[in-house]
Amino acid sequence: MERTEHIWLDGTFVPWEAATVHVLTPQQGIDGLAALVGAGHPLLVKLDAAKASLDRGNETSALNQLGAFLNQVNAMVQSGQMTAAQGAALTAYCNRVIAAINL
Repeated sequence: MERTEHIWLDGTFVPWEAATVHVLTPQQGIDGLAALVGAGHPLLVKLDAAKASLDRGNETSALNQLGAFLNQVNAMVQSGQMTAAQGAALTAYCNRVIAAINL
């Protein structure tokens, strides 16, 4: 198979030499999600609990806590406390963390 000059990455073509991929642990993914949520936000309680569960090796508990996070995000969107776009971004990110745990 012949290698191309460019690769499609994040919506644009970039040279292979410039393309980088960052692999995160689920805990690092939760940290990134927490950064999107912002300091002091009530959603952080569920993310902190999920990360602590992962640190203890309890993936089932972490998945349940992330499910509760998603439920709370949905409720916040439905009540107007969060925009649909914000909710969609948090949901997509959280689902990637969940997928990583389920590998």
